[in-house]
Amino acid sequence: MNPTCYACFDGDNDILYYRLMTAWHENEKFEFTFVDAHSITHARDTSTEESIKRSLRTRLNASDILVVLVGEKTRNLRCTCKKIICLCLKKV
Repeated sequence: MNPTCYACFDGDNDILYYRLMTAWHENEKFEFTFVDAHSITHARDTSTEESIKRSLRTRLNASDILVVLVGEKTRNLRCTCKKIICLCLKKV
């Protein structure tokens, strides 16, 4: 069974790397398979902060692996990636 993977990344600047991961998964020539935790629940920018947090917790609880995609501007993010990593560390 493939592991459920939560990818943490800067959605404004690093979405292309996340899309690359999903393309590898879909390509038969790559041995790179995973269940995308982002497909478990959907949170949109128009969602309330509480519903976004609830979706995030659901995704993280269902995940076996956390992949952190770090780009040039990731360190400038105020807290999103940091919060996700901290939540995962509490889980172990």
